[in-house]
Amino acid sequence: MPIFGFSTFAEVNDVSRCLQSLGAHRVLIVTSDFHTRRALMIFRHRLPQYEFNAAAATNASEFGYAWWSNREWAKTTFDEWTKMVWWQMVDRWR
Repeated sequence: MPIFGFSTFAEVNDVSRCLQSLGAHRVLIVTSDFHTRRALMIFRHRLPQYEFNAAAATNASEFGYAWWSNREWAKTTFDEWTKMVWWQMVDRWR
């Protein structure tokens, strides 16, 4: 199933088309460990007819538990928090 969206919000449309053709009812989202919460919130909100669960795909070189100890991990955390706030305050209401 090709995904063309460049954001989680946009990817929902691609995933929706795939799920309709499969006749699925339950979906497992596998995404980066820092992204699971927001991805799950977006998918559940945009496609309430499906039951979504999320699994974190951990990559120790990309992100770690002690995110404050690594500059890139801290930037990733900040970016994800910013996107979460944007989702809660703006995109969710569109």
